[in-house]
Amino acid sequence: MSLSLSVGFGGVRVNSGRFGRWVLSTLLGFCGFGVGVSCGLTIGYYLFIYFQPCDVKDPVIRPLVERDTKSFTLIAA
Repeated sequence: MSLSLSVGFGGVRVNSGRFGRWVLSTLLGFCGFGVGVSCGLTIGYYLFIYFQPCDVKDPVIRPLVERDTKSFTLIAA
């Protein structure tokens, strides 16, 4: 079984028979999955956990008993 690798405008071509292409495809698939998951977790961490807004205000929470009729109509609308 011979292996020849050619790089051209269309990308990388590997001519090594069916088994070699399957092995190369599987290895590149696992590597791509690992890189994709790692990048996704890193980007997600920085977007949603690390850079949290600092100027978040706590809402005023009052029991429903303390509300009047006008505020009930605003809540229901």
